[in-house]
Formats: sequence, C-alpha cells, structure tokens
Amino acid sequence: MSLTCFRAWPRQRLLPLRSLCSPSATIVRSPSSQILVSLSLTTQLRSRSTMRQGAQIHLTEQEEAICQLLDQTCSYIHRERPNIPDIDSTQTSGDGSQPCEARIAGGWVRDKLLARDSDDLDISLSTLTGNAFALYLKHYLSSPSFAASPLARSPFFSDEGSEMGRIGKIAANPEQSKNLETATARVLGLSLDFVNLRKETYDPGSRIPTMTFGTPKEDAERRDITINSLLYNVHTRQVEDHTGLGLQDLASGLIRTPLPPLTTFLDDPLRVLRCVRFSSRFAYELHPTIIRCLTGANVAGNPADGAETSLDQLASSDDPRVSTQGSRGVESGRDQIRDALVSKVSRERFGIEVDKMIKGPNPLLALFLLHRLELFPLVFHPPPSAGKLYAASASIPPKELGQPGPDSVALNAARLLDAILGGKALEDGSPVNQSVPLDSLRIGDGRNDTQKADLSRAFSSIPTSPIPKAVLAALPADLVSSWSSASLSSEERRRLWISVALLPVRHLMYEEKKNKFAWAGESVIANGLKLGTKTLKEPVASLHRCMELLPLGRKVLSSEQTPVDAESEALDRLLHLPRGLSVKSRLALLLRNPHVSNGMLQLRPEPALLVSFISELIDLWHQHTGTFDDTATLAALQAQSTALASEYTRFWRLITQWNLVARADEKPVLDGNAVTACLGCHPKLISQIQTFVLAWQYDQPQLGGDAEEECRTWLKAEWDKGGIVPFDQRPAPPPSKGDKAKKKPVPAKTAEEGERRKRQKSE
Repeated sequence: MSLTCFRAWPRQRLLPLRSLCSPSATIVRSPSSQILVSLSLTTQLRSRSTMRQGAQIHLTEQEEAICQLLDQTCSYIHRERPNIPDIDSTQTSGDGSQPCEARIAGGWVRDKLLARDSDDLDISLSTLTGNAFALYLKHYLSSPSFAASPLARSPFFSDEGSEMGRIGKIAANPEQSKNLETATARVLGLSLDFVNLRKETYDPGSRIPTMTFGTPKEDAERRDITINSLLYNVHTRQVEDHTGLGLQDLASGLIRTPLPPLTTFLDDPLRVLRCVRFSSRFAYELHPTIIRCLTGANVAGNPADGAETSLDQLASSDDPRVSTQGSRGVESGRDQIRDALVSKVSRERFGIEVDKMIKGPNPLLALFLLHRLELFPLVFHPPPSAGKLYAASASIPPKELGQPGPDSVALNAARLLDAILGGKALEDGSPVNQSVPLDSLRIGDGRNDTQKADLSRAFSSIPTSPIPKAVLAALPADLVSSWSSASLSSEERRRLWISVALLPVRHLMYEEKKNKFAWAGESVIANGLKLGTKTLKEPVASLHRCMELLPLGRKVLSSEQTPVDAESEALDRLLHLPRGLSVKSRLALLLRNPHVSNGMLQLRPEPALLVSFISELIDLWHQHTGTFDDTATLAALQAQSTALASEYTRFWRLITQWNLVARADEKPVLDGNAVTACLGCHPKLISQIQTFVLAWQYDQPQLGGDAEEECRTWLKAEWDKGGIVPFDQRPAPPPSKGDKAKKKPVPAKTAEEGERRKRQKSE
C-alpha cells in the first residue's frame, strides 16, 4: 500500500498532507513535473496482519476436543438415527441418507491462520439445520455411545452436564437482512453457532431470498468477503477454500467479495460496513470493484470498461435484480444498497458494526474508508427520523434550518486525534507525503454530484500526521502524556473517536420531543446507531459541550490579554456563576462542571481538554481559504497553531499549579443541611449558596480540620451583611416541622359561654 495525498479544496476540503509542515520539506519532481515526496511506509502504516507462507491451523486441546465431538456426533446421527420429537423433516436435507458433515466457518479459520486466538466458532452443517444439529449434539452427550467413547473420559468432560449449555435459537428475519436461522450454545466453555450450509435464490421482483440447503461452495460464495469464506473440515482436518481466493487474499491483504460486490451487498447490505470494518481492522486494501460498486468511480490502472464488462464485474450474470436491467441495474442496485442501509438493516446491527470499527485498531482508517465509499453521511448524520435540522441558536425554538458540514471537518479532526493519541508529530524538515501525485485522488464531501477522478487501489493507507513537531513541543509534556492512548481508557478513546466523527453536525439541533431541542449528534448515537445512553450518548454530548465551555474558559481565565467583558459574562452565564469570584475558584468550578468532570459518566478533564484543543485547531484551519500551496500560508498557520498550543499550556499550568484536577470532585465543606442550619434560609437557595461555599474552599491554600467552622463563620458574616443573596431576593423560610405540628391555640372561653354550655348539656 502507498499513502495517497489529497488535493486541497477551498473551504470544503481535506487539508493536504503538506498542511502545517515545515516549508523545508524535501521535494522531488517526477518527469511529469508533478510534486512527489517520498516517505517510508513503516512510519505511517500499522503493520498488516497477513497470513504467513505455509500457515497451518494448530488446535488447542480444547479445540481438538470440540472437533472430535463434532465428528463423533455426525457419525452417531448417521449410524443410530436417534428419534428426537423436536426435529422434523423440514430441518433435514433430502431423505436423510447422506451423512451430515460439520465444518468450522469464517472468522475462526481466518484468525487461526493469522495465528490469533478465537473463542467464537461458527459450525456449518451440510444436511441439518443448526437447531436440529444442536439437539442431536445434546442428545449424543447424554447417550451411552458417548459415555463409552475415549473422549468422555478426557478432562474436558469430567463434570457431568457441564459440557454443553442451554440451546438458544435466533430466528431468521429477512426483512432485517437476517436470512438464516441460527442455534447457539456454549460447549466446553466456547461459544458455538450452528447453521446449515445454504443457498439463496431470488425470484424476479422480490428482494426476499428463498433459502435452501447448499453445497460448501454455494455457502462460501454467499459470505461477505473471501477471507471469511474459508472452511475447516473437522473430519479431514483440512482448510477448504471453495472460492479459490480466500487464502490468496489472506496472504496478500485484500478485501474482496466472493461474488461480484453488487450481488453480495444486495443479499445483505450490512456487508458494506463489514468490508470497511475488516479492511480497517487488518489494514487490508479494498478490491477496486467494491469502490466502483458503491461510488461509480473508476479504478486507476484499469482500462475504461464498457457497460457490459462493468456489469460482469459488479453483479452476477444470473442475478435477476440487476442483470435484467443492464447497466441501469447497477445504478439501481447502488441506490437499493444505500436505501436498505438506512431503512432495511436494523439500526442495532448497523450500530454494532460501526462500534466495532471505532473500537478496532485503526479507527482513523475506518473513517477514511467510510468517506471514500461515500458512506460517511449515512453513518454519522442524523437518521431521517430526526426530522428537520436547525442551526444551533440561543433562542428556543430555533428558526433557521441547517445542514451538516463536509466530511473533511471530521476527517481532519480524526487525523489530529490519531496523531495525538500516538504521540506522532512531523519532524522539522521531514517529507510529509508518499510518492504519489498531489492530484491523484479527488476528495469531495460525499454529497455533491461532481465527477469523481480515479481512485487509487492503494486507498486503504493512513494519512500522515498533520501536526508539526513545534506544536506538540509547545504543549506541556504531562498534558500530552495524559492524552496518549496508554493514559486513556478504551471507553474514553471510543468517545473521542465518536466525538470527532460527529463534528460535521456540531452546530445543529433537532426536535427531540415537542418543543424540546437537542444536539443533532445525540440523534445519531441514540437513533441512528442505537448505542448506549449512559455509556455513549450522554458522555459524547458532554464532550460536545466542552468544545464551547473550555475554549471560552481558556480565553477568560488564562489568556495573557484582558478578557472581553462579554466573554467573561458568557462564561459565568454558562456555568451559572455569580460575578466577582476569583480566577482560581472560577477555574475550579469550570473543571467541576458535570460536562467536564462526572464520576457517574466517568468523565475527566483531560479528554475534555483534548477534544477542545482539536476543535480549536480545526477552526483555525478552516479560517484559511487558500490551498496551502505557498510557504507563507503554511508558516502563518503553523505559527497560529503553536500559539494556540502555548495558550493551552498556560491554561494547564494554572490547573496543575492549584491541583484542580484532583479537587474537581471535592465535596462542599458545608452540605445542604449545614447551610440551612447556619443561615435558616429557604431550601431553594441552597444550590446558589453552595456555589459560594465551593468558591471559598477552592480559594483556601489548604483546608484544615477546622475548615467547616471557618466556612460557617465566613458564610454567616457574608449573609448578615446582605452578601451572597441580596436581602430583597431572599424568600421567607418555610415554617419548621415543629411549627406545622403545633395546633392552633383555642380561644379562651368566657365564663358566660362556659355556664351556658353546661346548662345545655344538663338539659
């Protein structure tokens, strides 16, 4: 693979890899006078996980026991034909005279060939459904035949009943692109999925397949990609490559569909996302036909094929969904795939695939692949159910409609995030581009209809770091270290990647409920991807808020220039702070804000500062409207970026000088009951008063054992002289519980009334 440099586009563009680099980078000119720059792949790409020559599958003792058990179960079924009431003729193929063959399919075979561990096995059966075979397996384990076998005396089967768990059944749901019934069970501690080899046929005019038992070759051809179509025969102990391409692609690092891609993707549109996920996971290239199928772009190096040749490359000749319509069927199929990803594929399955990309080893590559396949808006823009999108506004309801920004906003931020997480910076004077012409790849925003240039086959490469050494050097080492992958939890990294991917909708809102508006990114997470509220939606929404809070706090509290009154007032308004607090207490209360530090959501200031820094760098970049071709523009941009890093250094130094990160979760020295007892105030003032209590304790150099009494004395003195809450704004305290319990005094009875009542009573 080779790195590809991107052409700079005015305003809506990906920054070229020359951006922010030193003007003294080494430049080599090709015979065609196009600018080329050489850079070693080893410094830019994570290593591929390709299969070594002559690789074989080496089974663990546990896997060996599983294979023996599957082999013996097949022999037992064919030999003794046990009668199980829950199995009928619809769950078998033919008349049952053919023995059932079991094969381990897909990811387990791939991972074993790559010398990776795997505990998730898919078992493909030749003549039985998955549920029927699972029932036979459970029956065999309790039979005398198994008890008499040497396998039963192995250590794995020493505990009676522990070898196989409950059988689960996942029903087929063609409407949601789940075309096959699956049985699941845990056997010897491993997760096994049982399913029959299948063949899918489509009637003209129908997108719902007819499922029948198939051969191993037919089953392999209906899988998502060739490296996942490999089978391991438990009887012969051989790897079977029925497409003839799986082992080859695993060795060369290529993602390719077993059948032409349009046919494969129409069978299950989710396979589009799976191609992206596996390409980013292993740093494999996507086959050119996948690019052409999804984008219509020609592939560099291939001749300009005619319509019929293109159709043969993209769809099976016997596929009635495409072949009967000729080249128009390709365009129609492309639209069907995109429509199905939005409406047909369940959002849960959709979100699971995207989440695996983000959690994988190369999330940056995954985001670039989604963009290059023009899928980025389908994934990271609000779904149609969100309705109209509005430009963010202080007025509710917002009135002005808005549109998502270009993909380049997210991709440039992703490049920054990847570089900072890995501590990668450009050395001064180092080359920054691969030996590829600057104009070799044209990047749009994924939504316009402009003609696309050729896409290089080597498009799975990862762009170089966009951060010069001077920018990272201007940041404090301890802050940069706290931003490294090693210092952040996997959940924090996941949230950061989702946050930068959602930057194109940063300034948009949608109507969550009637007259209740929320950030559009929340709709993407909750409705588009169906990911967790507490684990992802709320934390990412908080990081989104930090892009406003922390830059404003930095300008007001740590800038060398006198802050603008309007900005200072805006900060106090956002944090609900009274006027007149010290810089130290305001900074502490900023870090204490629940969007910055939150134990319930596991939010810390360091990741919030990282996403804030990236968002400000992106804003700097997009203020420039040029093409970054002249050294003066690049030098000015680098100087501005370095100055921004220096401002974050001052901000961080104040935070660490006062140890405010550790004190962000500090409890008030006076709780609500103590404040009420001290002041006798109305309960609705407690929150407002405790802000002053926190400000007082943050201003103290050190809190001693008598801090509570000192705070009480200070608070009472301020309250008595009309401070904290002015006299005219203090509601009367409610009556105490004792006062409520007292009965109203009975008026004294006059002597005459008493005498009169006595007479009435005696009468």
